[in-house]
Amino acid sequence: MATNRIKQINALLQSQLSRLLLKELDFKEGIIATVIKVDTTKDLSICRVFLSVMPEKETRETLKFLRRNVVSLQMALNKKVFLRKTPKLVFLPYQETEEIRVEKLLEEL
Repeated sequence: MATNRIKQINALLQSQLSRLLLKELDFKEGIIATVIKVDTTKDLSICRVFLSVMPEKETRETLKFLRRNVVSLQMALNKKVFLRKTPKLVFLPYQETEEIRVEKLLEEL
């Protein structure tokens, strides 16, 4: 269970990373990458960034692109977020669980 401080850091990092993906990177035409969730370790050493990519078949290539550009993203994030230690970014695909899909379907009814 994340502490309140970690939850606040996650929200801040998610917001800033979403903006940086829009402003700093030139994705292939037709690709939309959305930061769905951010999970930072308690010691702030690692920040797992879960992304949803549309179209879904471009997920692997988009993650490779982000990993190649992680240094520039990390530097841009360091300028926007003032933490004693800025966590290392790790990009991962977001995978919806069956439980989440069922909840979304029920909400649509």
